[in-house]
Amino acid sequence: MADEDLDLLEVIFGATSDASTEDLAAFLAATPAFGPSQRKRRYQEPKAEIAYLRTKRDDLLAQLRALQPQQDVAALSPWQVRATEQAQLAQRSLQENVRLRGYVQDQLRVIAALENVLAKRPRLAAFASHEADRSVLGALHRESTLEQLVQREFDRIDSVYVRHGLYGMLATATPVRRAYVQSTDDMLQLSVLTGMIMDFPMAGTADLIWADKTGVKPNSTVLATIHTDLVYVKEVSSATSHAAVPPLEAHMAVRRYTFADRIAIVWRSVLEDTECPHAAENWVDNRSGWIVVHATDDKDTCYLQGYITQTTPIVPDAQPPIVGGLSELFLTAWQSNLSESWHKLDVKSSRAWLSDMHTKYLEASKAAESSTS
Repeated sequence: MADEDLDLLEVIFGATSDASTEDLAAFLAATPAFGPSQRKRRYQEPKAEIAYLRTKRDDLLAQLRALQPQQDVAALSPWQVRATEQAQLAQRSLQENVRLRGYVQDQLRVIAALENVLAKRPRLAAFASHEADRSVLGALHRESTLEQLVQREFDRIDSVYVRHGLYGMLATATPVRRAYVQSTDDMLQLSVLTGMIMDFPMAGTADLIWADKTGVKPNSTVLATIHTDLVYVKEVSSATSHAAVPPLEAHMAVRRYTFADRIAIVWRSVLEDTECPHAAENWVDNRSGWIVVHATDDKDTCYLQGYITQTTPIVPDAQPPIVGGLSELFLTAWQSNLSESWHKLDVKSSRAWLSDMHTKYLEASKAAESSTS
């Protein structure tokens, strides 16, 4: 999908947003791929999806109104002046209230963007795939195809740096998080741009990210290790809390590129695999992205930049359209950002985050060894 074909509908968050210090987007996403498509498109009237969005918006507005009195009561509590302990509890309550309000407001922004997209691009309600941008892995030349797939994503990094001013942010190690909704006639994409200082060396940070992307996890399987820097993985996860929405299944090529001053980790979805097909009942997740870990003058820190996208998934032909599925998919993506480990741009939290990731990785590895022994 050419950048000039994208219709930038709304910047959900800016660098100065209150939310810009929350959640480095941990959700993974998809972008253009290559190869012909064998799947048929199905379209539906977007009115039902837009009506669902408006109902969801009304529910969130009600939650927002309910949170306001809680803040007022906490602020006026007489215990704030009578006991330090009560004052601390009230302060924590206020902070939690602000966090919840910010979360609800974030979801309202996403809903507004989705409603605009669906009104303008009605075929999106059918989860159509962009046939010109498919990635297909066949029986022959599998290793070279996977290499080509991630190389194409890697080659796009420089254009993203230029388009979004990332070189300037790199020079000043600027913390940033921005998010966009983009669309074509039959595809919707959420993109998240991030930058953060990590209180950890470049190589150690990159190793932990690589382990997280390619290591043993309950919902992931290594389909093939092409070489030490190229792995083909499968992940199956719950798409949303929407009862009718099946799991998302992602087949991804993950590649590591090592340079003297930076390490790049790139991933991209395989949307069709003739030798290891996606489960017929699952939605095909459409992800891509990259994380570049840069060295800094301080060898004990590094600067991390990432660009991650989530594109409308591919729905099996046999499944009927699910009203609310598209809306809940992208709302869940934002919710996962808040609950994942990547939820602070604060330097003080980065070492704890990396240590926690490392601990979880070791625990998962031990569990895997125990299950095979």
